[in-house]
Amino acid sequence: MTVAIGSVHWGNGLFAATNGIEAPVLYASAFAALTLIGPGRYSLDATLGLESAWTPALKALALALGLAGGLANLVIRRPVTQAVRG
Repeated sequence: MTVAIGSVHWGNGLFAATNGIEAPVLYASAFAALTLIGPGRYSLDATLGLESAWTPALKALALALGLAGGLANLVIRRPVTQAVRG
């Protein structure tokens, strides 16, 4: 969602009605909340016994890597050029 916010929605204001950043920020915050809450009792992680592997530090690292990857994508992307019609 970092790339969507930075490349598509940033210049359109806050609200989703004007294609602003409201919806992508909502999706990103829901993702962060689910990441921080962790797997539940009925998750595949619990079934496989991996529930204890998700420490708070690992959850924070996953969020930080996702944010860093999105920001890196924004930094290295090429500007969009219009196609030449012939």
